[in-house]
Amino acid sequence: MTFRAHLDATLIRLCRIYDDNKSALHLKNWLETIKSNRHLFRADNFKERLKGNPCVESLAANPRIPSDDELQSDIDSVKKENPLVKKLRGIRDNSVAHKNAKMSINGDVNKEILKIDMVELEGLINKGMEILNKYSSLFKGVFSLSSG
Repeated sequence: MTFRAHLDATLIRLCRIYDDNKSALHLKNWLETIKSNRHLFRADNFKERLKGNPCVESLAANPRIPSDDELQSDIDSVKKENPLVKKLRGIRDNSVAHKNAKMSINGDVNKEILKIDMVELEGLINKGMEILNKYSSLFKGVFSLSSG
């Protein structure tokens, strides 16, 4: 009974997470911000943030600064050039954020544009959680909830 509502909520959230509006905070923008501020991941900054944590020294012993290559790979994985992200953006642009007027007027609804399956949704969720966990762990030594 509530399956459609859950699916809609999932799509709306994923559209926000994989957005690319320059003024919004989304995965791509967040990763680019991290790339521009890699110095905040240095051990001395990490120790200052976690100075009350009794495990700070052992946590700080691990490498904390993400490499440019790693960050660029993660940025590329959330850009609209990624086929799955492009598909999600097509759904967002034609159905979720607003209805495509041309499709509505002409009755030309290309249903393939609006299709995404559960495996694809799970892939987008898992990628987002993987990125969130990786950089949260590097920055604060914590993990977010897993996706599965």
